[in-house]
Amino acid sequence: MELFLQTRFGDFPGLDDLARKLVTDDHTTNVARILNGASLEELQQSR
Repeated sequence: MELFLQTRFGDFPGLDDLARKLVTDDHTTNVARILNGASLEELQQSR
């Protein structure tokens, strides 16, 4: 998950925490969200 986030958005504060949260919540759905263009803000709000 961290690699998906870093590739799409570069390094940003909270990258590790967000990656852990997205994996814990629903890995498959969140990977699809990233690949389908969800913004960083949208992903962070799902926290």
